[in-house]
Amino acid sequence: MKQKQIPLKLFGKDSVINEKLPSYTDSYLKKLTNQYPVAEILGDKLKEIKQGKGLDSITIGSPAQNSEAEHILNEILFLSANNGNWVGRFYDVTNAKQYLDLLKTNPEARGFFQHDSELDRKVGLYKARESGLVLLAAEHKFLIAAPTQKFIEYCAKKTMEERKWVILFFQ
Repeated sequence: MKQKQIPLKLFGKDSVINEKLPSYTDSYLKKLTNQYPVAEILGDKLKEIKQGKGLDSITIGSPAQNSEAEHILNEILFLSANNGNWVGRFYDVTNAKQYLDLLKTNPEARGFFQHDSELDRKVGLYKARESGLVLLAAEHKFLIAAPTQKFIEYCAKKTMEERKWVILFFQ
């Protein structure tokens, strides 16, 4: 399902943060939605994903190779399914720019030995970005994690494989 590459320069352009949902959108994500409609990519799994079920069947085994990264991808899938458009997840952090700078290197490699939810999130964001599945940005007090075209194509591949198994099973 590889299609024309969406320019990364659109990421962050015309951005909107919806604190109520919570979600993030911009020109890049709007292009992703136009090129890869959420309902088309998620297919029969859309209703299940809207309920917060079946997410792991898509994200486990992702190129991120990290459970916390896959948890972040699950959040993005859940929000996108419920929004009907590809959207990003944002995190309210004290200093988003500083937080983003910390993610330039693997948080595990900086001598942290105590695992907590904050460190796990940092490692997950780092792994998801390094594997090319999310784009990260700092906007005001928010750290943004938005799905990439690579992630959407990965989701399409996983749901297509699942559909093939269902068809084979019922033949």
